[in-house]
Amino acid sequence: MKLYNVNAEIANLIENAFCGIPVEGIVAEDGTVNTEALLEALNNASENHNDLIENLARNIQNMNSEAAAIKAEADRLAERQKMVVKRSEHCLDLLSKVLGDDSYLSDTSALRINRRKSESLIIDQEDLIGDEYKVIKTEIRVDKNKAKAALKAGKAVEGCHIEKKNSIIIK
Repeated sequence: MKLYNVNAEIANLIENAFCGIPVEGIVAEDGTVNTEALLEALNNASENHNDLIENLARNIQNMNSEAAAIKAEADRLAERQKMVVKRSEHCLDLLSKVLGDDSYLSDTSALRINRRKSESLIIDQEDLIGDEYKVIKTEIRVDKNKAKAALKAGKAVEGCHIEKKNSIIIK
């Protein structure tokens, strides 16, 4: 899905560079990108500096749009998968009712349907179950906000630092 027109040479250079496709002098066989050579090629493919900026920003917007479309499709497919699994479970229930206590071996197909005894625990009310039957799950992670606040207040926090960045916003 392309929302914006992008200089085809610029789009191809970026696509090849960041998909690991070897490009002589720019992308090595191992997928390593020579950033300086890529920038030089992008500048050569552009009319001027502003043209390069516009094309890069448009390309970013196109890629973000494509990523959003892929995510939407993945979500749709995940929902569809849930529906198919539910239908399969309903069919399994039907088959169980049709079979009763019997096993089944078909002469006309490769299917062999057997029953196997199994047990599964059904939890009716979790809060009534004693603590000896429960597992405590502990998660240890860094509180980034607290560490950042401490560093800003002048305290030393080993193992981390604040890095200043300039974010690019494309609208």
